Amino acid sequence: MLWAITPDADAVVKIDVANNKAETVVGDRPYQFPNGLVWAGDEGFVTDGYGKSIWRFTADGKTEKWFEGEPLQGPVGLTADESYLYVSDPRSKQVFRFDRKTKSVEPTL
Repeated sequence: MLWAITPDADAVVKIDVANNKAETVVGDRPYQFPNGLVWAGDEGFVTDGYGKSIWRFTADGKTEKWFEGEPLQGPVGLTADESYLYVSDPRSKQVFRFDRKTKSVEPTL
């Protein structure tokens, strides 16, 4: 499956590349200006540059604002492993590491 963020009302779609089918996962566009998406295990994350936040969503479309505010100034790209979420923020000239369980954050550069 390919997970994609779009500029449309269907904010997050899941694309079955083998069968050429797309399914809306998150509709009604909850994000101000989404920049990046990562699917990690059984949850996905979206960076919101204007909202200075990170959103979390599940495969059934449940969405919540997972983190907001300082130290984020303009989060864009992100990746994840089993324990951490790594978020690049060019406005603060930093990559931040977020603990996926506690949401504690620390700079990595």
